[in-house]
Amino acid sequence: MATAHLYPWQHDLWTSVTNRVTNQRLPHALLLTGPAETGRQTFASLLSNYMVCRHKTENMPCGSCKDCLLFQADTHPDLVNIFPEAAFKQIRIDQVRDMATFLGCHSNQGGYRVITISPAENMNINAANALLKTLEEPGKDILIMLIAQRPERLLATIRSRCQQLRFPLPNKDIATTWLKEQLPEYTDIASVLEMAQGRPLAALRYVHENFKEKCVLLISGLKAILSAEQPLTEISLSWKELDSLFIFEWMLFAVTTIVRYKMTHQVSVLPAWLQDDAFLTLINHASATTLMEYYCWLTESYGLLVRQINLNTQLLNEALLIHWQKILLRVG
Repeated sequence: MATAHLYPWQHDLWTSVTNRVTNQRLPHALLLTGPAETGRQTFASLLSNYMVCRHKTENMPCGSCKDCLLFQADTHPDLVNIFPEAAFKQIRIDQVRDMATFLGCHSNQGGYRVITISPAENMNINAANALLKTLEEPGKDILIMLIAQRPERLLATIRSRCQQLRFPLPNKDIATTWLKEQLPEYTDIASVLEMAQGRPLAALRYVHENFKEKCVLLISGLKAILSAEQPLTEISLSWKELDSLFIFEWMLFAVTTIVRYKMTHQVSVLPAWLQDDAFLTLINHASATTLMEYYCWLTESYGLLVRQINLNTQLLNEALLIHWQKILLRVG
């Protein structure tokens, strides 16, 4: 059953969008951008429900009309969600053509028809060109929502035909309060939120996935590099059960704190494991330029993982370790 709700950090953006609906100023295409795991998909789902609801109350769907009940049962005929097909990890032209056929027909319920495409940057070039034709002549009472973490990877002509809704990182206090409500017995909200780079949904995921145990394994691998206790390939193999997205998110956090330390010279900005004398000595001698290059490489690789590009994750993890070794031990 579909559920639709609003996160507390989204209220202002929601009010802005629903006011446009009320004033009949909503564009036919929206581009939802911003960091992952800040609630864009949930927002789009709620807006889909709102657009087809016949008895909106206080800028929210009523939850009880026929259209809302169809939405809740995932059977509303005027709502279509397009995601990458598992076998291809891309959004293909056939999916966009089916969407165009759907939009060429009359609404089943006599109201809005809503399409959500996510992640939009996973469209291959043929699918993107097919979507562009639809955006040029969308028809009446149609809303197309594109959800993208890397909107720059979309065709410029697609971006120009959409009105962008930017989802910034939530206010820290609001995110902290929400996490405390979700995790009433968890005592280290500030640390997990920082590691999640301010993304409360990512922080919640980390806790549910026992991230502390994973961190211990990652830290032991990085320490093993310093003492040359294990070959890099063995360390990478010891991480094979870990999600590569988590590994790169964690490493991005670590490198971010190192760069911050290099700029401020305040040891307190580093996580406890990096305050170890062995690490600290090496960090002090590491090149800030090389660290920034490493950060850029991590960011690019993380983007490929997010986009579900076919990658050999073991080789990617080994590359991460090789870069780390070069920075701290100045090898190679």
